[in-house]
Amino acid sequence: MSSKGSTTSTRPKGSRPLSRLARLALPALTRLTTAARSPERHTITDVSAHLAIEASGWLAAVLVVLAYGLTTLGRIAARSRTAYALNITGGLGLMINAAANSAWPSAALNLVWLGIAAAGWLRVFPRSARRRPCNPPRRRERPVTVDETVDASA
Repeated sequence: MSSKGSTTSTRPKGSRPLSRLARLALPALTRLTTAARSPERHTITDVSAHLAIEASGWLAAVLVVLAYGLTTLGRIAARSRTAYALNITGGLGLMINAAANSAWPSAALNLVWLGIAAAGWLRVFPRSARRRPCNPPRRRERPVTVDETVDASA
């Protein structure tokens, strides 16, 4: 008897088998989402970490909206360090918050947002422009007078 016609499979008829990656990742994702939804008691560390993540998410949202509002109203230039800094920190905070809450589409979107802002920063402010000299500028030497050149030759 061939296994092709067997009805012992738990897979719905017509569905494709899971890839190896999906077979490995699915149990881990199931454990993570089940643990996040479990009504167990939380320690103070869990609560404070949760509050920190939520606060960073709200702060990040304020930063992104602030960057958009200030740029739209003309208070800051779209290609300014301030606009890029607000977008980079806002995107990072929103990405961390979304990932902590298992909102993967939002986390991916904010990762792209962060990448675009970082690429814009690097394009507008190239590395050579960001580099500052380590040594202070040299003092000008005082000009040599005619009297000093005569004394030196004698």
